[in-house]
Amino acid sequence: MSVSARVLVVEDDVANQQSLSALLTQMGHVPTVAGRGDDALRLLDTEAELDVIISDVVMPGMSGIDFARRARIMRPGMPIVLVTGNSEAIESVLASGALALLKPFSPETLRQVL
Repeated sequence: MSVSARVLVVEDDVANQQSLSALLTQMGHVPTVAGRGDDALRLLDTEAELDVIISDVVMPGMSGIDFARRARIMRPGMPIVLVTGNSEAIESVLASGALALLKPFSPETLRQVL
């Protein structure tokens, strides 16, 4: 992925939203934030130009895995990275068609994934 990717960040924790958005901005990417899976799906249903999605797995209302499955239908071929602190969730993440990123991760690891 080249510099200046348009990244949809789906994260319900405001502190995590802010830190990930700041990190992405430092890397030269352009983040757009949604606080919940349903908000992100509404955004995906628009003409918003996005290159990749990074979503937390554990969120209220809709898990990141459910979100990824629905997002894949709406935006086929869009890369999706699911972030989790639970190593046991990685198999479910991969089964959803997403890449798994285990917390905590370094900026370099994020750079490599993108």
